[in-house]
Amino acid sequence: MNKFLKNIYRCNLMDITISHQSFSFNDYLMLIDGGGIKELSLYNNVIKYDNGKMVPFEDLMQQVPNVIMFKCSYTQTPQSAFNSKTAEKLTALPKFEHLKYLKIYDIYPKFNVIHFCDFIKKNGCNYGITFRSSTTDEAWFKMFETELKESDFTVTMKEFNDILPFSKSNNTQNLTSIEVRKKII
Repeated sequence: MNKFLKNIYRCNLMDITISHQSFSFNDYLMLIDGGGIKELSLYNNVIKYDNGKMVPFEDLMQQVPNVIMFKCSYTQTPQSAFNSKTAEKLTALPKFEHLKYLKIYDIYPKFNVIHFCDFIKKNGCNYGITFRSSTTDEAWFKMFETELKESDFTVTMKEFNDILPFSKSNNTQNLTSIEVRKKII
């Protein structure tokens, strides 16, 4: 990836899919430069600041204000870009006017459900949010239901076996999906 990026002077990409790479936040900024990113898929990448710290998800998302679809996975990385402050910081960002779909794959989403539901309500376009985890539990799902009960969203939970996208393994896993969708009126 770094060899590829060294040969780029300027780019104005609209759709990016990157899988199983390690690169710097500066490289990320160069790839998304121009503000034209509409679809961004980051599967099991490690994106770090110059000081070696992993870039949090909210900092990645803040840089793509016009994104329509954002898919992100941390199921095969040494650490996740999600932490206990992620949802609160996402909610503090300006509204994503064009966001229709956000899909998150993680071992276990580590963020606060109440704050994340505030983010959902604030950015309430027609989009779905899916968390896939082998450890999501019924209580976590109920928190989503409770927080979004009086809103324009439906919440569903599904358990299934599947191969994670862009996985280096072809083995199926027991997964749980929580989907939040804008109600069609």
